[in-house]
Amino acid sequence: MSISRAILFFAMLALAVGWPGTIAKAADPANAADPGIAIVALKGRVKVQRAGTTAFVNAATNLVLRLGDTLSTGDFSEATLQFSDKSLGRVDELTDLVISKPGTQGERYQIEVREGGFYLLNRDKATDQKFRTPVASGAILGTEFAVRVAHDGTTRVFLFEGAISLSNQFGGVALAANEESRVDPGVKPTKSAMVDAVAPVQWTLYYPAVLPPSLLAGVSPALAATAEKYASGDLLAAIAAIDPTVAPGNAPDRLLLAQLALAAGQPQRALPLLAGDQGPAAGALRSLVDVVAGRRPSGAPDGSPASSLVAGYAAQAGFDLPEALRLSRVAVAADPEFGFGWVRVAELEFALGNARAAREALDTATRRVPRNAHARALRGFVAAARGHLGSARTDFEEAIAIDPHYGNGWLGRGLCRIKSGDVAGGRRDLQTAAALEPTRGLTRSYLGKAFAAEHDPARAAHELDRARELDPMDPTGWLYGALVDQQSNRVNDAIRALERSKELNERRNVYRSRQLLDQDLAVRGANLAAVYRDAGMTEWALHEAGRAVAYDYANPSAHLFLSGAYDSLRDPRLFNLRYETPWFSELLVANLLAPVGAGTLSQNVSLQEYSRLLESDGVGMSSLTEFRGDGIWNERASQFGTFGGSSYALDVAHRHEAGHVRNTDLTQTDVYGKIKQAFGPSDQLFVEVLYSTYENGDVTQYYDPAKASPTYRFRERQEPNLFAGWNHEWSPGNHTLFLAGHLDDRVAYTDTDAPIPLVRRPRPDKPPTAVDLPGSQHYGLSYGSTFAAWTAELQQIATLGRHTLVAGGRYQAGDTDTTAGQDPFPNQFPISGRLTNSVETVNARLGRVSAYAYDTWSPLDPIHLTAGIAYERVEYPRGVDFAPIAPGGERHGLVSPKLGALWSVATNTHLRAAWTKSLGGTFYDGSVRLEPVQVAGFTQSYRSLVPESVAGLAPGTEFETVGVGLDHRFPTRTYVSVVGEWLRSDATQTVGAFDYAAQGRFEVIPTTLRRRLPYDERSVSAGLNQLLGEHWSAGLAYRWSEADLDFFYDQPYAAVSKTPNASYQATLHQVTGLLQYTHHGGFYAQLVPRWNRQSTRGFAGQPGDDFWQFDAFVGYRFLQRRVDVRLGVLNLGDRDYRLQPLNVHEEFPRERMFYASLRLQF
Repeated sequence: MSISRAILFFAMLALAVGWPGTIAKAADPANAADPGIAIVALKGRVKVQRAGTTAFVNAATNLVLRLGDTLSTGDFSEATLQFSDKSLGRVDELTDLVISKPGTQGERYQIEVREGGFYLLNRDKATDQKFRTPVASGAILGTEFAVRVAHDGTTRVFLFEGAISLSNQFGGVALAANEESRVDPGVKPTKSAMVDAVAPVQWTLYYPAVLPPSLLAGVSPALAATAEKYASGDLLAAIAAIDPTVAPGNAPDRLLLAQLALAAGQPQRALPLLAGDQGPAAGALRSLVDVVAGRRPSGAPDGSPASSLVAGYAAQAGFDLPEALRLSRVAVAADPEFGFGWVRVAELEFALGNARAAREALDTATRRVPRNAHARALRGFVAAARGHLGSARTDFEEAIAIDPHYGNGWLGRGLCRIKSGDVAGGRRDLQTAAALEPTRGLTRSYLGKAFAAEHDPARAAHELDRARELDPMDPTGWLYGALVDQQSNRVNDAIRALERSKELNERRNVYRSRQLLDQDLAVRGANLAAVYRDAGMTEWALHEAGRAVAYDYANPSAHLFLSGAYDSLRDPRLFNLRYETPWFSELLVANLLAPVGAGTLSQNVSLQEYSRLLESDGVGMSSLTEFRGDGIWNERASQFGTFGGSSYALDVAHRHEAGHVRNTDLTQTDVYGKIKQAFGPSDQLFVEVLYSTYENGDVTQYYDPAKASPTYRFRERQEPNLFAGWNHEWSPGNHTLFLAGHLDDRVAYTDTDAPIPLVRRPRPDKPPTAVDLPGSQHYGLSYGSTFAAWTAELQQIATLGRHTLVAGGRYQAGDTDTTAGQDPFPNQFPISGRLTNSVETVNARLGRVSAYAYDTWSPLDPIHLTAGIAYERVEYPRGVDFAPIAPGGERHGLVSPKLGALWSVATNTHLRAAWTKSLGGTFYDGSVRLEPVQVAGFTQSYRSLVPESVAGLAPGTEFETVGVGLDHRFPTRTYVSVVGEWLRSDATQTVGAFDYAAQGRFEVIPTTLRRRLPYDERSVSAGLNQLLGEHWSAGLAYRWSEADLDFFYDQPYAAVSKTPNASYQATLHQVTGLLQYTHHGGFYAQLVPRWNRQSTRGFAGQPGDDFWQFDAFVGYRFLQRRVDVRLGVLNLGDRDYRLQPLNVHEEFPRERMFYASLRLQF
């Protein structure tokens, strides 16, 4: 692995802002004598001979070349030219290049390479111009090519992209991309495939300085100035100070010249200078050449500073950054004045995430080598990561000023300019970096990202292809290419590229430590999950996101996708609350962990269809409008932005349902406001405000929707809920999170015909003889409850080698005030009587204390084992959920063990298993948590398991989960997953009732019934997905679920003759299919068949149903997925159905209807 690409690791870590470039514009191209060519960078001795003169003068930056001018480079010298069309040309050492007059009308100039090497890169548009050499001429319609002319005129042309017509008087050839041509004097040009894309521009490789200046104390006087420049760190000035007429006089002279030859990218000039020298310094330089060329070093380290430093580069190329750092520390320990060694130490400390140690090493380095461009650029990235953006700007500018040919200076400035919103200027800087060091695949990856940010997917794809060609084992180009493919509607290609990126991820540790490598894997897992979702592979996507969290719990993108996955499982009516806790908890964790500017804070995760590949300051918006023929309108809109160290998001969600039958309407509005502020590189403040209103009729799921109550009305307001969080990052993968909040909720409902259980007894002092089931007595009911609570949670995430520890504690305390009134209908009772205590008010306390610890251990790379323990104690009101209400409270404590395992048996095979216990909350307070909601990809925390449509709320529920899953991908792009889960819950519920007895006259007294609700759910899911070619994907999913629910009432009611105890069971078989076509132009179509078959036990008159439904959609995505228009017909067969809600299922359309949606993101 070439270290010329390895040193770019820190670019992946930096956040920066930019400034305008300083390159002077070329002169007015309208001037015929001025072709618009300017010198933008120089190295060594570069001279210019003006047209019509005989003398050469020293060239200077920003010098404009005119027709007839000759540019000449000396030993160890280079020049970089910018042409009027923004293309960049790099001129090698010992090159004579002439800006010749045009040969035909319409041409502005020709590039004449008389001897030496020339490389051109243009990404603004294809370059249409002419060039010539002593033996051939060429017409170029290309964007990247190189020319090499020998002393005798022999010419070689290498075309990386575009087309070239090459000819002489003996004939001609036409070159296409990735072809080369050789033209010997007096011979027709020939062509062949280009075998090595790096060799033509080998002279651009980067060789770091590894010789301590202390070894150069004995240089001859003629090289004293050169040695002084070298000691200051200014390699460019040292090269320029070499006197070419002076031969090296001793060993230090030869070492110095060999080091500078390498710094100039000329190993063929350096190695002869080292011939016969068997000293450790000469051996270190020879080993450096081997490492840069990707070979095993020829010599073994001997403990000298230079040898140790080179051995460190070799260790990095061998994927061992800690050893590279250790060896670099050995080098500076042996020679504390070794400035280049301290730069290397700082570089590696930063790679390992040790920002403070990196800054300390950089301070030491800059005192010793104050004129080193590498140190200046690295200091810029470190300063940017700390949030010191002004210092970063200064450092990058200084790096460019010291050495305009050092690519990292341009790379850093380009990223800064993009971050500040100057995407075009930043892209030009990245293009300069690519032209200066064209063999760096990672720089090409960034350039591809910049083109994507400019909404130019074609050029982005070209650059990313080039990056993969330069370094096919680096996953970066595959990752970015996949996201560009996704934005270009090449979903199947995107999946293929991301899977390749994930397979190659271990290769990436040449740039990053294991902790940061795990983050890379998590990022790939999260992105991969999003792309899978586009292909309709939602279950596989959820499993990918779960694995991403297991690989790196501190990765915000994985948590964000998990939140989005849970959001798609939520009941849009917010009646069944099973997935409310994991959805909201994952979103809180993602928002807390995400750095400012890393994505948006938007609540509407599902709206983010367009992925920004390079973050920049500015604002954005997204919206989704959906309409269904049964009167359902769904509106979501987000407006968000980032400015420096601040980001914000404002989200609005509104849903209206007219209702399928009377009094099943619903209107809901949620408003979220979020702000995040960075305080330096390690601390971030997060604030969220939530306002919500909810009004509906009876939206309970019924076997027969006609059973919905015509008199029930519900209202809820949260105004507002407030959350504030803090994230302190000690180092990558090590965070301290704190979350505090105030919860406010007001609920009210009325029902003029409310069923309430009735207890009958012959005398007040006798046991009851019967309990009538709900529905036997009806009352006018009014109910109101206010809930206010405070919450605080502290969590530590620690990455310790192969262990990831998540530990924390949560405290919640609050109050509820509940009032309920009941009025019987006239003639409700068979004989005269009266209802007492018809209005009741209850004030109650609620609270929660919990402590938890999870340890995920990876004994081997494919295995992640999780063990956890939690203690939870909850206090909640006992009798306020069902009128008539009653005072009293409950306290419940539980020790909850957790076990999980994730084993990647092979690259494409993943096995996982988990067993957990946990304790539910009271209301939605249980959802405000940072504690992990998943273990090994299985959900362990629920708001509830028993569907609320069957049993209502059950605070203080105990949950137990068992899960086993297997995912496998076949080489045929076939995806198979099998998952089995066993979910159990147990809760005690208090239900309001009336108690009356016949003794003289009847006395009707409010009372309560206590009942246990043991629930058991077993399920097996199997999924099969197939990608077919470039455009088609198909899927088939089957799920079997069986749910058992018992109602066990406490004594004395459980033993009466008419007992309400009951047992229910429902079994549901579901098959869901998908056939999807996606065209690269943006058109897509989907056909979704569904089959449901249910059988029941214990539900009188509700046997279940057996039915098919079919949905069909067509849509069009354009502007890189920023606009998505979708039309469809739901329930093509116009099939209604009857399903018992004991099996959790979505609410399917009950008649044929039209569907339309519009999604926007800018």
